[in-house]
Amino acid sequence: MSLQMKHYSFILLLLINVSAFSQTATNFSCNDCSGKYYDLFTHLDSGKVVVICWVMPCATCVLPTKTTYNVVQSYKTSHPGKVKMIICDDFANSSCNTIESWVNANVFTNTLRFSDAKINMSHYGNFGMPKVVVLAGTGKKVYFNQNDIINATKLQDAINLAGSETSSVSELNAGSKISIYPNPVSGSELTISLPETEILKISIYNISGQLTEEINNHSSTFANQLIRINTENYIAGIYYCRISAKDEEHSIKFIVLP
Repeated sequence: MSLQMKHYSFILLLLINVSAFSQTATNFSCNDCSGKYYDLFTHLDSGKVVVICWVMPCATCVLPTKTTYNVVQSYKTSHPGKVKMIICDDFANSSCNTIESWVNANVFTNTLRFSDAKINMSHYGNFGMPKVVVLAGTGKKVYFNQNDIINATKLQDAINLAGSETSSVSELNAGSKISIYPNPVSGSELTISLPETEILKISIYNISGQLTEEINNHSSTFANQLIRINTENYIAGIYYCRISAKDEEHSIKFIVLP
């Protein structure tokens, strides 16, 4: 191959890669295997990070699906309800009973299961066994697109990025009067302002879902209560403050500057 041809081939490959990172999600509306109606864009608009995993299903798919499942489950405590995993038949030629049996046999609980041709993996490029994509945001952005062997670190990085860029009503429940300031925080103290309520627990998680600090059994009936947290030993980055009240939970994002 001539040098000029190699140059053109490199440019074409570069354009293909750039295109892969700029793609957006394709909507689907259908019932899952339990008969419950699901619309992808509605969930993305609500602030959910959706991880779709297409499987045959077969033995080859088990390990990469398990890797994907474990990464998604790592957000269960720090970001409850934020990251959702969908497992669907690759070409919708396996019945829901087959999908359900495979999922149950491999203990992929807390997932949505589908066998519907509307969920088409060809919308995201080449086929995989399995194929995993991460979708999020009102812009319907694709943050991850990988076939066959799933890199757990890259998947987690993609979910973290999707979560940090997604503005979600689930991060701070509608009507909440909770605030964190300053945000970003560059000093050594963070103040949480709370309305009159009974607070049971305040948990701080880093962007990887690791618990950084926890304040248990804090309660007060005073209006506009202030709770101060020392962030002097916090590593710079994105954090989530999860506040568990008597009847509800709130989660709000804040940033610690270097």
